[in-house]
Amino acid sequence: MKKSFFAFSVFSFLFLDSALSHPWNAANDIQKLATWKKPIEFNIHKLPASGESKKKIWAGDWWPLARGGTARGGRRSPLAKLEKVSPLSVGAYQWELSYSKENKESWGGHCNGLAAAGIAEFEPKRSVIYKGVKFTPKDIKALLIELYQSDYEILGERCENTKLKESSPDYEACLDINPGAFHLALTNIIGLHGKALVADVSSNLEVWNWAVKGFKTAVKEVSNVNGQRVFAVKTKMTTTKATFSYEYNLETDPVGNITGGTWTGKSRTRHPDFIWVVPEDGYRIENPFIDMMAVQEIAWESQY
Repeated sequence: MKKSFFAFSVFSFLFLDSALSHPWNAANDIQKLATWKKPIEFNIHKLPASGESKKKIWAGDWWPLARGGTARGGRRSPLAKLEKVSPLSVGAYQWELSYSKENKESWGGHCNGLAAAGIAEFEPKRSVIYKGVKFTPKDIKALLIELYQSDYEILGERCENTKLKESSPDYEACLDINPGAFHLALTNIIGLHGKALVADVSSNLEVWNWAVKGFKTAVKEVSNVNGQRVFAVKTKMTTTKATFSYEYNLETDPVGNITGGTWTGKSRTRHPDFIWVVPEDGYRIENPFIDMMAVQEIAWESQY
């Protein structure tokens, strides 16, 4: 016999009291996500069951800081090459080296810049000779990553201690992103508008920002008490590196507008910390010596 997709829903239903104990909070209010300007559809019956990015999302090296970041490779590194062709970029290489030495985490790197650049920019197609210096597609990706290597406004909260007790004042942050906000982001941003987003796929101290390019979800109503409806949901989220499966309950008002939710099953401890959207109003450059115009010219030439 074929197993039901919602074999987990009975188990999830036992935890509905837990679902109702975690109300929507400001950190999970998708309408306050300033980097997303379009209207949000809240009604669960009007949201798509799947979606994917209309633009091809590229991946690549995340340039770990423990290995020198984008200064890795010494005088043949992407930043050292950029300094050779742009007087405005002199200092970028040393700045990156110093920044790398200050950040000792083994997981620290340029995953946020990689995710953002992979979403916003076209993938470099070929090597470019620019002012006498050869830039490979990998070099060009590194430079594009630097245009987006910064912090972004997030939806959800970052948990830095997964062992906190509920009585702790910082416990709410370790609930991470509310699954209601998570579901709305996937189904609106990717499903209705075909735009990719970024998720921190790690629910602990480490941050791994991966570009999310698609999803598939199935929804089944499991409770309706005095107009307070609960839906059991199972979602597959596809990133540029892997596909993740999540289970959660969604709460809605009588007509089906999502108001919150709770993670269920293994997803109670294995789910994204937060998500974010790449702004459409320009770059977010952290290294003050990056010559934006030079990088744009190099990247443009790699397309032809």
